[in-house]
Amino acid sequence: LTKLRAGFIDAGSQSSAAVLESGKLVTWGDPVEGQLAHAPGDGEDPTYHHYQALARHWLVPDPRAVETSGPVKTVALGGGHSLTKGAGHMVVLTNETELLTCGLNRNGQLGRETQEVDYVCISPRSPRRKEDQDHSHFDAMCRLTPSLLQDPDITQIAAGGEHTFVVTASGKMFAFGQGNHGQIGADGAHGDRDMEHEFVPVEVPLEQAVREVACGVHHTICVGQDGECYVWGDFSSSADHSLPAKIGAVAQDPRASAPPPPAEAPAPAPAPALVPVTSAPAPGDAEYEDYIVEECRSKLKPLDAEWVIQRIYAARSPRSCRNESSGPVGLLSDAGEDFQNLLAKLEEAEDQVQLVTTHLQHVVDSSPGNKAPSEEL
Repeated sequence: LTKLRAGFIDAGSQSSAAVLESGKLVTWGDPVEGQLAHAPGDGEDPTYHHYQALARHWLVPDPRAVETSGPVKTVALGGGHSLTKGAGHMVVLTNETELLTCGLNRNGQLGRETQEVDYVCISPRSPRRKEDQDHSHFDAMCRLTPSLLQDPDITQIAAGGEHTFVVTASGKMFAFGQGNHGQIGADGAHGDRDMEHEFVPVEVPLEQAVREVACGVHHTICVGQDGECYVWGDFSSSADHSLPAKIGAVAQDPRASAPPPPAEAPAPAPAPALVPVTSAPAPGDAEYEDYIVEECRSKLKPLDAEWVIQRIYAARSPRSCRNESSGPVGLLSDAGEDFQNLLAKLEEAEDQVQLVTTHLQHVVDSSPGNKAPSEEL
């Protein structure tokens, strides 16, 4: 079970059940009332009852799979909380909304008629010999069997001490089982109800549709569609209330407090269009200078672009190539500081620094003022 994931769990007084995500039902704990839907196997002896817990020869300590007619939607375990009481039953709702029950049916909590079980027969204090004991009725208790109430609109089930409740999608509520404490919540379904008809489902009226129901040992509580809570049965030491009564509490709709669903992830931005790459003219080509000027104007800020273009044109001007008073002077010596400033400006232009620098270096190298003295002569 440690490697499987449970989608729903429930616990009775001495037993537990889980519905796995696959819809398989597993149970474990005390099986002596048949509430785990496990018949005794080899070495398992059901002849010990609740008041002989220490002497019992049959327990299910580990989760064990239960055979069902199909995947299970939910499960409810009932039973008392006293070792001497001896009460336990299980209610199962399949994905096909089939209602199945097993276990003790002493007060009709299984919602169907069953053969009476002789508990003296399966008691260790029985004077009968073990070979004379009849366990056939007990085997039937362990078998999940459809109840009388079958409704395709059943959405929820609950199990109490010895009573069972069912809620439908339309908000109707039905119950069967023990009602001597008023826990059934319907007229004629409590102390004066004929015990022979306790297994027959009765509709429990409420002034509004029911959202959810839960059962205690001898009482029941439900929540209406508006969140109002109702309770009935033995919920005090002095009185039983056989009809649903408001308790002045309002349950919050879990759907209202649920966190909003996560927002859909934004669609990924379209990939930028690929700009066709054209080969730049080589230094010395007729179009090379025009290409550099166009690149500067498209890649640099306007003021920076014009500053660079002026320097390009100045480098080509004969007036910048010779100083009449001092003789031939190279461009670098005449405007070295400007050239360094130019390189600093070009660093701001992404992917264009090398291109413009190469051009300017080409201009400087080919300038007459940068040639050797012998070449000037």
